[in-house]
Amino acid sequence: MLIKNIEHRIKINKIVSLSAIGFAVFVVIAGFFFSYRM
Repeated sequence: MLIKNIEHRIKINKIVSLSAIGFAVFVVIAGFFFSYRM
């Protein structure tokens, strides 16, 4: 039970970190795009 809980937590951490990286990349691309448009 405890091992399953740890695996579940690791899976959530992976999803959160991946979405955070994707959001950071999106913000950087949007920043470049808007500075290029100005």
